[in-house]
Amino acid sequence: MNLISVKNVKYRYPQSKRYAVDDVSIEIEKGAYVAIVGYNGSGKSTLARLICGLEEPESGSISIEENNRIGIIFQSPKDQLVSGLVQRDTAFGPQNLGLHESEVELRTIESLNIVDMLDRAESSTSALSLGQTQKIALSGVIALLPEIYILDEAVSMLDPDSRRDILDFMRYRHKCGNTIIQITHDLDVVREADTVIGMENGKVISQSPAENELVLTTIGESAAGNETTVESETATSDMNYPLADHEMWQILPYIEETSADCFNYYYSDDFEGIVIEGITQKGKTKVRIPQYID
Repeated sequence: MNLISVKNVKYRYPQSKRYAVDDVSIEIEKGAYVAIVGYNGSGKSTLARLICGLEEPESGSISIEENNRIGIIFQSPKDQLVSGLVQRDTAFGPQNLGLHESEVELRTIESLNIVDMLDRAESSTSALSLGQTQKIALSGVIALLPEIYILDEAVSMLDPDSRRDILDFMRYRHKCGNTIIQITHDLDVVREADTVIGMENGKVISQSPAENELVLTTIGESAAGNETTVESETATSDMNYPLADHEMWQILPYIEETSADCFNYYYSDDFEGIVIEGITQKGKTKVRIPQYID
């Protein structure tokens, strides 16, 4: 049963000649766990905003089954906060639903506890780190108890423990029947999905179900002879760091070299260079760039 139906949707931002979303058609079933992957600028976040009703399509249609509330966590968490106090920000959504004060308090406590921020309930949101701000944005959505969760790189700024806790929570909500849509570059997040949608230049270029070897069977495995390296040295690292946007653009030629349908990239402290991991039709591939890109 289709919960979300997107048909031939086109959208471009004001003053732009290029379509950010170009003739996209997808169907998302109720209770699905979907990962939407692609380069920066491929249209992933714009598609999410269209599904949420934050933008209106220039043409085409989007329909969502009635009585299904959507909660979205944006890539930039500070854009989502509405209060200067942590607990008030989390309580804002339930209060606007007209819930009783006791229910608002219960949801606020539970949501802050889930993201491990209950001890900062009385803190100013302006005093939070970027990762903590992302947690508060997420707690505000959790407090709404939406039927559909859309996460736009929502765990990208979190420490490993918090990241694991949030992914565990999303896995639990999925088992409870919620629909999860993750916009991501993270292969660990892709592993959680039962459907992976690939986007490029505003178009959907692939949609793979869970049983597709490309998406699940080859993740975490390397087929013999399928690992490509820029130099022969192998390295594994316990200290990996995300790249800044300007660094990401500089490694695009290397990403294209992998011919990967989806990918992850990071700076490896142990290797002292950049590592790109990707999934191709033959298996998992890895490219190591032995110098740090300034």
